[in-house]
Amino acid sequence: MKVLLVHNFYRITGGECHAVRAQQALLESRGVEVIPLFRDNAEVFSAGGIEKVRAALRARRNRIAIAELKEQVRAHRPDVAHVHNVLPMISPGIYDALRMLGVPVVQSVHNLRLRCPGGLMYRDGQVCDECLQTGMHRAVVNRCVQNRYLPSALYADAISSAWRRGSFTHSIDRYIVFNEHFAKQMVAFGIDRDSLDLLPNFVETPYDTPASKKPYALFLGRLSPEKGLDVLLDAWTRVHGIKLLVAGSGELQGELERRAGTDLAGRVEFIGYVGGERKQRLLREASLSVLPSRWHENCPLSLLESLAAGTAVVASRMGGLPDMVRDDETGILVPAGDARALSDAINRYVHEPELATKHGMAALRDARHRFSSEAHYRGLMSIYASVGCSQPVSHLAGGAVDVS
Repeated sequence: MKVLLVHNFYRITGGECHAVRAQQALLESRGVEVIPLFRDNAEVFSAGGIEKVRAALRARRNRIAIAELKEQVRAHRPDVAHVHNVLPMISPGIYDALRMLGVPVVQSVHNLRLRCPGGLMYRDGQVCDECLQTGMHRAVVNRCVQNRYLPSALYADAISSAWRRGSFTHSIDRYIVFNEHFAKQMVAFGIDRDSLDLLPNFVETPYDTPASKKPYALFLGRLSPEKGLDVLLDAWTRVHGIKLLVAGSGELQGELERRAGTDLAGRVEFIGYVGGERKQRLLREASLSVLPSRWHENCPLSLLESLAAGTAVVASRMGGLPDMVRDDETGILVPAGDARALSDAINRYVHEPELATKHGMAALRDARHRFSSEAHYRGLMSIYASVGCSQPVSHLAGGAVDVS
């Protein structure tokens, strides 16, 4: 089998980019030939002003990327194109090109950009559906992309143009959504429910039992408004007997550090970006992980990594998180933005460590069963088969896996 893997990497690498790389490695490890068609926003970021404008103006239909696509298809004859992100440097124009070339298209849905140029449906501290209800011109008015008018206008134009051409409804054969919430959002956007397949991200699950826990809670992720760190710091004023480690970086880092230094001195520590073995150790030894998101979170790798580390999770009842955390079994779900409920859930684990251990064991089992690389691979092969690709039978022994 040959898979054309398409992705426009972001300048600041996040979970989506890590998921694409992991998927590429997984497919290649199973003998699937992966043909990468990648672009990176860093290419334009370091370019001069004129080149930045030229690249931006190609957001609707990038003839250079489409020409490269045609060359790749003719040279390698892929069985399927698996697309992740096309904006801004690849463009939605590739969907129509792939249809004309006779290559079936599978699209992974990492965000809500099909109806929201900013991708998050979150603005000014709250969920926003203005573009869905009124039109994508609202993204321009509100400067939803990079807080600037021009990028917002170019993204809105590229997406609206693709809808008018029927690219999203006629040139994409299957959509992969990671949870039921995003499936409902896609239907609201105008995508046929029958074209959606549920398949979450995956995480390696190398551990059989949780590690010995230490008295800290861990937040792992971007320090940006939609992640709810302000709510977490509010909650922490009522949490005692455990320290909060904040791992990550982002636009709010300075503001959050100043606030914690004033109100929570010695009880909150910002440790910056962590990766590799240190991240795994922090996840495994944490008494709990916390994800107080205020937006429609999709399928964050940080949460999957917590489950796979055997660490119980306190998370918002928001977006796809309820599909990942089984309430009062692998973690505790709380209303988004509710600092009191968040502190109560955290204190419950602090005062009942045996409950945290029980939930952590269940989380690890969930990760091994529902979110493993094997489950993801089987799910991918089933989806690829549904658009006419033959499957490497030698890797499919053992029957189907329920990925819903």
